[in-house]
Amino acid sequence: MRKVKIGWLHAASVSSLLRKLGSDQGIPPDLRANADYWAHTMTRRMERRDLQTVAWLLLSVSGERNVAFDRRRNAQYWGAYLEGRI
Repeated sequence: MRKVKIGWLHAASVSSLLRKLGSDQGIPPDLRANADYWAHTMTRRMERRDLQTVAWLLLSVSGERNVAFDRRRNAQYWGAYLEGRI
């Protein structure tokens, strides 16, 4: 499968957001666990299907009303960005 390059700065930003989401008690446990997992696996080059999974995760979080508005907005931005890269 082809790898997609997103760059180290973008990977670091997404990883940081995922770490924050992974510790947010307002998020359902399954989303929180997935955010924590993907926070540690983000790299500057990733498989297309892995980026799609992260994008879906972020877009799912963006719809959670228990999450702070800024984090929802960031999750929506990065989810859309990653989908655009795929």
